Formats: sequence, C-alpha cells, structure tokens
Amino acid sequence: MNSAPRIALFSPNKEAYSESFIQRHKNLLNGEIFYFYGGFLPHSHEPVGNILGNDWFRSLLINFGRGILNREQYDREYQIKRKLRKLKANIILAEYGPTAVHSLEICKELRLPLIVHFHGFDASYKETLTKYKADYIKVFEYASAIICVSDPMKKKLLALGCPEKKLHKVRYCPDSKFFKIKPNYLEKNLLSISRFV
Repeated sequence: MNSAPRIALFSPNKEAYSESFIQRHKNLLNGEIFYFYGGFLPHSHEPVGNILGNDWFRSLLINFGRGILNREQYDREYQIKRKLRKLKANIILAEYGPTAVHSLEICKELRLPLIVHFHGFDASYKETLTKYKADYIKVFEYASAIICVSDPMKKKLLALGCPEKKLHKVRYCPDSKFFKIKPNYLEKNLLSISRFV
C-alpha cells in the first residue's frame, strides 16, 4: 500500500487573503504538506521562517553575495534542496507558472515530480507570458501534471505548448460554508463570486 505523498507546496505569498485557493491546498490536500513561501523561489518554510538563517554571519554572507557575487539565488536553492532532503518531500506543487520556472532546476536535481497549478495572470498576462514563455516550455516538458481552472486557460496553455495529456482542468469551487448561507431577501445583500483584486 502506498503511503500518503509528502508534498512541498511552493507559494509566492504567505497566506494572502486573496489566495484562499492556495490555503485550501495547504489545509485539505491528502498527504503531508510542507509549506514554502516568499517569492517565486521561496525563502521561507513554515513553521521555521526564513530558511537562509538569521544569524549575523549568514546575513553578512547573503548580503555580500547579493551585492557583490550575485549568489542569492544559488544560496536560496542550496538551502531549499537541503530542507527538502531533510523533510523527505517526494513531490513539489508549484502555485503559479513562474514558481514552477524558478523551482525547475531543484526538481530536476532532486528528481522530484513537479505539479504546476496555473491560476490566472500566469497564463494570461501579456508581460508574464513574454517573460516566461521559453521557460514554460521547459516546465511543460518536465512536469508530471499541469492544472488549470477553466476552458479558456486550457486553450491558452495548449497554445503555449503544454502537452494535452499533461493538462488537467480542475475548477475552483466555493467553501462548503457557502451552501449554508441563508440570505434574507427583504434586506440588501451583496454576493461576490470572485476575489476583490
């Protein structure tokens, strides 16, 4: 019998109020979740915080690397790989396409399957597509699965070169609490089926 997956969930933001869908992945996916956050290549891990460390020497080294040696990316990748090995993560779920792009080399080096969840701007915003189009091709080649949320997004990802056999449409759905709402139609009500962003 297979054990539950040990999922490293990479998210650019920590618990952003407008990203309830990511919090649902964090709290409801079947498996053990290791939550990494802070940029398209995360710099923090819950509950520890900044994986680059906080002592003065590491801070000096990181700032020296950023300013002089341009080593921040390498140092961050090194620390993420170290943490993933320690946690024995066996899959990475990248929230948003750019997160997958920045995580790709880590996945390859550790031979971890990559699942990419596209959410919106990452498959439709012109500047994002211009910046990441070539890198998306590499992600599509490596990833085990690509998740999108709608038919128009599916068409865009196919047009970008995503293989159809890897592409899965999983629509967002409301929290079960939504169905327990009993509106009073005698008073004014506001219903939003979206995010206020």
